[in-house]
Amino acid sequence: MIPLSNRNALRGIALAFVISPALLTTPAMTKEDTAMFKRLFPGVGKAESVPDLIALQAAAVKAVAADVTDLQDGTWEDRDWVYLAVNHEVLVEDGRRSSTQASVLARKQGAPLEDLDFRLSMSSKSHLLALRDAMAATDGRTWTVLDLTVERSGRYDFAFSYDPSPRLGGNLLHSPLTGLLDRYLREHAK
Repeated sequence: MIPLSNRNALRGIALAFVISPALLTTPAMTKEDTAMFKRLFPGVGKAESVPDLIALQAAAVKAVAADVTDLQDGTWEDRDWVYLAVNHEVLVEDGRRSSTQASVLARKQGAPLEDLDFRLSMSSKSHLLALRDAMAATDGRTWTVLDLTVERSGRYDFAFSYDPSPRLGGNLLHSPLTGLLDRYLREHAK
């Protein structure tokens, strides 16, 4: 999860999975998994709805990871990324107005880690909206803020908030990814 200074204000659900770093794919569901989900969520309707959410998450992660080389400033060159973080706000009313901050921690060989901002493609934003719509169809609630982190190892983590979107609500200085590199270095120094 993105360590936010206002983390207590961020409510919702958090989902974490580990995916293959080479393929960024989810593991196949077994018959036992499907039976367990049917027992846990009998009123959901289709048994495929839970695996669909996992597939939608994996597709969103793949799309976002593919965007890291589209830097806001400069060119990617020969960097390797280590960690990426996205804070994506969407208005509930129309689903088309959004505000995104996306940062990647990367380094050139032998150089120190850098915190670089990158752009999310329309494809990535479409994947995030598809995930939002599928989750809303499942539980009747529509998230307004998504925080996503992805480690190079393939582990990724989603956190969702249903509170009003800070930047879209007028707080243009809301910048939860500020200081990402320092937080990452502190957490990984342990």
